[in-house]
Amino acid sequence: NKKHTTDNNKLNNTKTKHHTQPIYETLTAKEYAILEYLMRRPGLVLTRAMIAEHVWDYSFDQASNVVDVHVKHIRDKIDVAGRPSFIQAVRGVGYVLGDPGAPPS
Repeated sequence: NKKHTTDNNKLNNTKTKHHTQPIYETLTAKEYAILEYLMRRPGLVLTRAMIAEHVWDYSFDQASNVVDVHVKHIRDKIDVAGRPSFIQAVRGVGYVLGDPGAPPS
């Protein structure tokens, strides 16, 4: 699928905020899988359960914070200090990937 190739190239060629190495070299396999899943669905709110079931292939325990911890690690690696994150939390639901500088729709 050409779209997937384009998405992967964008992700693979993106640099981290602190390094000139591509982002995929700084993320763990699970972090990469979460970021890729979000990137393939920009603007769509993904529940923690959706993310966990996609990345870990298991039924999500609502008491678990495993998704939150991994998202925090991704943000630590890709976000720029003083700017909003591209990965926005939707309280009580999950996460959405979007342009933090874009006006609300």
